[in-house]
This record gives sequence, C-alpha cells and structure tokens, in this order.
Amino acid sequence: MIVWLWMERKHTAIASLAPDLFCVSMNGLSKSHRIAGFRVGWMALSGPKKHVQGYIEGLNMLSNMRLCSNVLSQQVVQTSLGGHQSVDELLLPEWS
Repeated sequence: MIVWLWMERKHTAIASLAPDLFCVSMNGLSKSHRIAGFRVGWMALSGPKKHVQGYIEGLNMLSNMRLCSNVLSQQVVQTSLGGHQSVDELLLPEWS
C-alpha cells in the first residue's frame, strides 16, 4: 500500500524562514510538473543582495552565455504553468 504523506502537507519555502539572509532557490519543470527531459528551470534570489552583487553579476553572465533552453522548451513553460497543474489523478491509485 502506498501512503502519500506529502499530499496533505503545505509547502514552506526555506527562503521564507529567514528573510534576512540571502537565499538562492531553484526549481524546474522536471521536478515541479513531472515533465521529465525538459531542461527548463528557474532561480529566485531573495533576501538582502548588497553583499552578493558580484555573485549576481556572475549568474547573469552565465545565464546570458550558457544557460538557455531551446525554443520548444521555452514554449512548453507557458502552457505548463498556465494549464492544468496536476497529474495526480493519473498517478494515484483509485480508491474504491
């Protein structure tokens, strides 16, 4: 028997627990929407950024030069985030 413990729990972002610290949060469609194979992700920088400007400039330079999804993957993002958000009914067993 499979028990889906996390289905009833509310997600708490780690960055929200310490808003006074700089935090980098990452996610992607392969994790958040179970779209395996699509190398599309995002990064959110939160907290004070005064002392990490060099790091942020490096991230911007890297993202402009090397971290770019192909056009098809970029189009999938809008559809994925705007459409039906769950595949749980396809994956969870039916309870009679």
